[in-house]
Amino acid sequence: MLKDLRRTNTSETSLIPHAHHTLAPSQSLLSLGVTSQGLTTPQITARRQECGANILVGSGGVRAWKVLIGQVCNGLTVVLVAAMSIALAIQDWLEAAVILFVIVFNTIVGFLQEYRAEKTMEALQKTASPTSRVLRNGQTETIASEDLVPGDILFLEQGDAVGADARLIEVYNLQVEEGLLTGESLPVSKSVDAVEMDTALGDRLCMVYMGTNVVKGRAKAVVVATGMQTQIGSIAKSLSESSEPTSTPLQKRLNHLALALFVFSIILALIVFAVYGFVFSQEASIYAISVAIAMIPEGLVAVVTLTMALGVRRMAKQKAIVRRLAALEALGSTTDICSDKTGTLTQGKMVLTQFYVPHKETYTVTGTGLDPTGTIQSEDHTSIITETLPDYLTRFVQCAALCNTSAIHMDEEGIWNGTGDPTEIALQVFAHKLSSGKPALLRTPDAPTHPWTLIAEHAFDSTLKRMSVVYMHEPTNTAYVFAKGGLESLIPLCKSLWDETPLTEHIRAEITGKVNDMASRGLRVLCLAYRRLGSTPSTRDATEKDLMLLGWAGINDPPRPETASAVQACHRAGITVRMLTGDHPRTAAAIAEQVGILDMSGSHTTVCMDAVESKRAWTGPEFDALTSDQVDALPELPLVVARCTPDTKVRMIDALDRRKKIAAMTGDGVNDSPSLKKAPIGIAMGTGSDVAKQASSIVLTDDNFATIVSAIAQGRRIFSNIQKFVLHLMTTNVAEIVALIIGLAFVDGSGTSVYPLSPLQILFVNMVTSHGTRH
Repeated sequence: MLKDLRRTNTSETSLIPHAHHTLAPSQSLLSLGVTSQGLTTPQITARRQECGANILVGSGGVRAWKVLIGQVCNGLTVVLVAAMSIALAIQDWLEAAVILFVIVFNTIVGFLQEYRAEKTMEALQKTASPTSRVLRNGQTETIASEDLVPGDILFLEQGDAVGADARLIEVYNLQVEEGLLTGESLPVSKSVDAVEMDTALGDRLCMVYMGTNVVKGRAKAVVVATGMQTQIGSIAKSLSESSEPTSTPLQKRLNHLALALFVFSIILALIVFAVYGFVFSQEASIYAISVAIAMIPEGLVAVVTLTMALGVRRMAKQKAIVRRLAALEALGSTTDICSDKTGTLTQGKMVLTQFYVPHKETYTVTGTGLDPTGTIQSEDHTSIITETLPDYLTRFVQCAALCNTSAIHMDEEGIWNGTGDPTEIALQVFAHKLSSGKPALLRTPDAPTHPWTLIAEHAFDSTLKRMSVVYMHEPTNTAYVFAKGGLESLIPLCKSLWDETPLTEHIRAEITGKVNDMASRGLRVLCLAYRRLGSTPSTRDATEKDLMLLGWAGINDPPRPETASAVQACHRAGITVRMLTGDHPRTAAAIAEQVGILDMSGSHTTVCMDAVESKRAWTGPEFDALTSDQVDALPELPLVVARCTPDTKVRMIDALDRRKKIAAMTGDGVNDSPSLKKAPIGIAMGTGSDVAKQASSIVLTDDNFATIVSAIAQGRRIFSNIQKFVLHLMTTNVAEIVALIIGLAFVDGSGTSVYPLSPLQILFVNMVTSHGTRH
């Protein structure tokens, strides 16, 4: 990567930007020639010259002239241009003018419908951080992110956007939102530990990437890649180098039809000239033009375009914005849908759906998204209401609300939004459903009668994997500690259950089994505990001990209510649905089973384990390790691929294409843009990144998988209508050809064949009949 940084004791592999995740922090610093004082001015200058600015270089998007050429360069237009040229050669200005009008009309209609200002690289550049804080020459300074060079020591804090790919060297409770790059639905807790070479991008916990955002904690990192060498840069490069989307089935059929008509027109023209003894007189030329034009359905291009334009209007009403007309037709031929999970098949919001209280039962929580309306039901479907809440559930809800730094609020449009960690937001929404959210409990100057006052807070620690708070219950003047965290971090701190049952080894093993069972269904499990305090502890260790386990909550991004029925509709229509996601394999398999992508029987634990172990559910590295020949040899491509990279999704599109499948690819993140552009039908989410939208051909404004099914139905109707129109139009053309060929047998007194229809008359009949069909 950098010529002046190579060491005799450092392998060349360590200098590859994407291999630094395999090195210890000290090795990364050594390979980049960085000291504790940061880079020096001469080093910065040399590396800037070597690597260039930390910016993304694009192709500038699609030009209007390219769209125009695409409209003109088709077989039907070529035949009309040839006929116009002959008319001009014999100075038949009227015929030439009418043919030119038909060409211009068809071209303008197509151009106006398909022209879109593509700014893919500009959208990518918007994801970059404008400024970064670095250590240079022993001094901390803030610089423009485009001035970063490999080897810069980078400081990151909550709220920062990462300006370049970097290897973490110090981490303090760091969590980074990488969803747009990796597809991961939750912020990722980072560490400094090196990982294996073939570790999936989403599991490289010691790395941070350009365009991602720090949501919690702080860190120090060394920049290892800038500009087009970054992960987001590789996506930009693949977008700028990727070929245009392949022709749709209708485009291919129309091209074949145009070629056949072109050849047949030449044959008919030769027949005409043969009848005239190959004497190229004006009469012979006009007759040849008449025969050639009669063979061409002049209105076909306009009708196809306008039919699709009407389909675009209908789809817009159904919350699907069609950016390229050909994609709408291609939907009618779709055989496979490769869908992202988060926000498309699922709601895109973390929701608490179940919780369990030891010695009691499992409770189910209803509701969607961040809307704090829903019910809590016991196993016998009895609804739990706030007024009759048992003490153990009261403590459970209090812990969920108070051991929490998030907040939810309703905006001016009546939509609920949350601030903070998605998992904590889910707990806060749950508490609000029982009218016990943090605002209803916490005593503030605006709410002086509320019972709880915060005394101390021990923030979530990514190493300890837990959080605790100390609150004073003012009415009783009693202090309580509330804690939450993972099973392995919280259970060792508990001495009993909420009902003071001692935590024996047998009970601990039973709890572990139940928690693992909930986790196997794709749920993120958090344990909740509390204890009453005699006095306020002075240290965290003194606070987090002798706790009483209240229970555990299962949180996930649940499927949309309509997703399962939409998947079933696809199966009935002969369409295979596949899930390609950046999430964990077990989570992906659980959601796939719930919505019907994976159809397996058995318990939830068995289902998820079987899905992960069977080759119907793969991981990205497993799929990427296969050669193209090995992929083609598979009897069936995997239905679920987790931990996907951009290359994994592109390879899936290529594999489907080699099997003569027409695939629709959905996505919303920067990581999805190469596959969205590569696929015959790229479908972006309306709430997704600008990059994904610009690379796609269809945008769903409601991010709903069911809308795709409606679009496919619309595409099939369009395809059927176009087929009917072609059949109708060709019958008119065949009738004209028969009349003209028969006319060759009749001659007037001068020995010239009598042609029953002139070129102008033929054009008039063809355009009028096609216009009538369009209406």
